[in-house]
Amino acid sequence: VLLGVGALTLALAAALAAVIARARPPVTPMVPLPEHAAPDLHRLIRGLADRLEVPAPAAVALTPDCDSWLEEPPRRGPDAAPGPILVIGSPFLWWMRVDELRALLAPVVAGTGPAAQPDIAAARRCLRGWDAASVPPS
Repeated sequence: VLLGVGALTLALAAALAAVIARARPPVTPMVPLPEHAAPDLHRLIRGLADRLEVPAPAAVALTPDCDSWLEEPPRRGPDAAPGPILVIGSPFLWWMRVDELRALLAPVVAGTGPAAQPDIAAARRCLRGWDAASVPPS
């Protein structure tokens, strides 16, 4: 009986691991914002990173959401971004003054330090895999 329960538990764990390993998180709608398109914004972000003594985000992107966060770049070859992408809700750029935008982005930019640590990056990927596995495919 114990052998049967153990085998069933092992089979369920293997099935769950397969679901998590195959799951892909939903793609965030974002548009890359290169430095030549918004030099002042990139300068503001680099200045924040310098003041907070953390690495600057590898890239900046815009999203239609009213939110901002760090997104791990998709790993696609040697030219992939070396660090997290700062995703900024485009409504913030329309509604906020520079000081307000700086205050909004400071805690997000501060997260680039921990996000650059391999253990934390691996944990974030693991959690994203769990999140993706818990969402039914559409």
